[in-house]
Amino acid sequence: MSRAAKYAPTVALKIQTLPSAADSGIPPAAITIKTDPVIGRYPDITPAKEPVEVSVHALGVAASARMNGIIRWRKTLDPRWQETELQTDGTCRWKGKWIPPTPGDYHWMVKLRPEKTQSAHIDKGGSSGLHLLRAERRELFSVKWFRATREPLSNLVVQAESNNAGIFLLPPLFPQTASHMIGHNGVGHYTISPKLGNTSCFGKLAAKINSQGKILGLTMPMRCSPGHPFRAKEPTAFSEDGIPDLTGENWQRHQKEWRAIFRYWIVQGIEIFEIPDPGELSLSFWQHLIKSLRDDFPDVVFTYRDNSNPDLSPHLLGIGFSEFNAPGITTDVIPAPSTTISVRKISFSSTNPHLVASIRRSADGEFLLRISNKKPTSAQSGHIHFSGATPELKEWERYYLHNLTDGRSCHWVGTTNFVALKAGEQARTLRVERSQ
Repeated sequence: MSRAAKYAPTVALKIQTLPSAADSGIPPAAITIKTDPVIGRYPDITPAKEPVEVSVHALGVAASARMNGIIRWRKTLDPRWQETELQTDGTCRWKGKWIPPTPGDYHWMVKLRPEKTQSAHIDKGGSSGLHLLRAERRELFSVKWFRATREPLSNLVVQAESNNAGIFLLPPLFPQTASHMIGHNGVGHYTISPKLGNTSCFGKLAAKINSQGKILGLTMPMRCSPGHPFRAKEPTAFSEDGIPDLTGENWQRHQKEWRAIFRYWIVQGIEIFEIPDPGELSLSFWQHLIKSLRDDFPDVVFTYRDNSNPDLSPHLLGIGFSEFNAPGITTDVIPAPSTTISVRKISFSSTNPHLVASIRRSADGEFLLRISNKKPTSAQSGHIHFSGATPELKEWERYYLHNLTDGRSCHWVGTTNFVALKAGEQARTLRVERSQ
């Protein structure tokens, strides 16, 4: 075994100078481009034909460097890129906007490059990562939704004539069991329940909706009863609860059968499908199904209701589902008070314009706090402050908040607190209790 050289303090060591970056010919550090909106795992959602505002900040670029900036964008299946120029403020910041002309999924990115008068060795330019954006039908963000109840179609025709809502959402029209599974005596999702009407009645309703320039939607439960033709033919392809089993060969079978179901109703005039609890089926199932339908019907919309797993919402948005902050389609978990209770007006202020809050007292005398995210496609946080509150909410006093949606508890102190909602979490309703 060799011995290590003995340290000799009398040996003089020459200190080597570091090479100068200016003299080495090494190119400068690569440009890092930060954008707002930022690149996320899930697509940003915006109305079609509305400008998408973009802010750009470049790191690794000298303030004196003369750079041109552009936004490149295209539909995801379009090989051709469109370009829109960015405007600089004279520093390392640029701003611009682009407009998705039609509904659909888009890619966009930012590119910076030297002006032609710049020396090529000064900087080679750079580009941001690829952003995802889904442009929804513009009218879906502004019109009222009307949720029809399960009653004869002749009654719904009358309601359509007198209702001024822009979207008319139908309940499940199919024959169903007492447990709300679909199907009876060999008929299923192709058939309207005789208790509600027939194809002629539906045709009159669809024609009335169309003549008024409204949009027709349909609630589409996926659970099939033992009497459903799909389940009767392949009983092992479903669970006891009627949920399609997607293992093995069942995957292709269900894709084919359900694709045909949705195409049938699209042809009948349905433009929006509401899926109750889509988390019962895999994300990949929905992603393939929605994509295959949108290849032929790009304007068809899938939304959801009663999702038992709120953490799943951003994933659903990422694979093609849509979410609209429409009062007529959102279930409010705050029970309506059975008696009138007078309370002083309570106003609020928020440091985040996307966070909206309200508070009131229930019939049982409990305070119910509701915090909503006006832009649920992204996480939101900020301070909420209530003023004009009743004496029960005292400054600096600690309270318990019980989330009525998931049963979790947290603390609230006085009248001002910091609140954070996750992406996909549209609203949170909490019961306020005094800490003991």
